[in-house]
Amino acid sequence: MSSGSNNFGVDTDAIQLFARNLSLAIDKYGEITNPQERYAKQKLQMETLVALEKEFRRTLISHSKGNYVYRRFVRFICEEKRNILAARPFFRERQKLFTLEISKALKKRSEKSLYKFHVNFQFVLFTMKCRVWKPKSRVTLLYRQIDALRREILETNMPLALNRARMFFSKTPAAHLTYMDFVQISSEGMMSGIDKYVLPFSSNFRAVLIGRMLGNFIENYSETLLHFYPVDKRKIYRGNKSAGKHVNGIDRERLAQEVNKDVKDNVYKTTPDEISSLMAAASCVSADSGTVQGLGRGDDELDVPKLVDRFEAPADTRPDVRVEEHDALVSMHNCIEELDLREKKLLRMWGVSSAPAVV
Repeated sequence: MSSGSNNFGVDTDAIQLFARNLSLAIDKYGEITNPQERYAKQKLQMETLVALEKEFRRTLISHSKGNYVYRRFVRFICEEKRNILAARPFFRERQKLFTLEISKALKKRSEKSLYKFHVNFQFVLFTMKCRVWKPKSRVTLLYRQIDALRREILETNMPLALNRARMFFSKTPAAHLTYMDFVQISSEGMMSGIDKYVLPFSSNFRAVLIGRMLGNFIENYSETLLHFYPVDKRKIYRGNKSAGKHVNGIDRERLAQEVNKDVKDNVYKTTPDEISSLMAAASCVSADSGTVQGLGRGDDELDVPKLVDRFEAPADTRPDVRVEEHDALVSMHNCIEELDLREKKLLRMWGVSSAPAVV
């Protein structure tokens, strides 16, 4: 197949390269066709992952720097994020427990009150970024085990993510997202599902992953420069989905009826005027693109002025740039720790410190 754009909206060579790399990643774990064997393996993987996270938490708490990490986490949520709900992705706990206990501990800024709650990979990653851990320390070794097992669970379940991305992409009207964008979105939803799944393991594991992926699809498909409440985002999503069926122009009355179809809660129902206003306000999808109008799958990119070119933030203030720079520094300093004393002193003479800055 020759290179070029196709009905997926991306270069064919890029899809083929992605498919080959994914196939190689899955093959190294061995193919399991029997549903019962697959279920047993997934159950063992998740139970092992949860057990490793529990051991990581116990190891961290007993470490001399454990209290510092928890204190740094409380400060990160309360002072930098300024939103206690930002702590939810870091815990493998149900929403009710988070609301009743974890949120109260954060409001009181009591880091020791957080010791008893189950953390997941996101908290493990936060811990590794707080300071330089010795390469052979128990904290580092557990981090590597958790990271490897989590990646294995993700890669072995990627066919499910691809299937859901293809289904959503084929059923929704053209948007600012390509097929590969949906693949990334579904992967992120799957990772979130893996990190938040609460044992005991059961057959609902796939349903949890699919639910997370679907939520991500709707959130990103309805992305706009303006802030909308989740209720309005769902109305916009349903409106965009129905609008593609209107061949001879959009009938507002009919569109509102289609959006309200099978909706029982009045909060989620809309009117012709409201859905028209919402879809008009949502027409500018992001700072990296123009408006939805004129951006079809497989079309050449239009010469639409990009808002990001006019209002782009300085690089030193962008969170993504700062995180990338910090990760690079942490990797460099981890390598420095493995050098002998003479090499370390030589680097210090050149002004290279052995302790990374915490962002």
